[in-house]
Amino acid sequence: MKKRTVNDVFDMLDEVPGVKDFMESYSVKMGRVILHRRLDLGWTQTELASKVKLITGKSMHQSTISAMEGGSPGITADLYDRVLRTLGIKDIAVRFSVDDKGDATISTEQLGAL
Repeated sequence: MKKRTVNDVFDMLDEVPGVKDFMESYSVKMGRVILHRRLDLGWTQTELASKVKLITGKSMHQSTISAMEGGSPGITADLYDRVLRTLGIKDIAVRFSVDDKGDATISTEQLGAL
């Protein structure tokens, strides 16, 4: 059996009714950026939480990282900032647009790392 990637899982979720709208939300888009960068660095959620404390001086629990990566709504800008700085992401573009059907869409792009 072929090993599935994170993108394979997200593609499968897009096929579930109602999930596509959720998957297009800001919190999910940001979570994907954080998840991909953390995996690229080879860090666990616990390691990332520890590094947030080391770099920013502010504590963060592994469960907060999990909530961010899972697309939970209500994550503050300050929490995103701490995690993105720790991951070395200095620029991220967030684009809001409307597609041909009049539906709003959100996209994110990592522009650079420290």
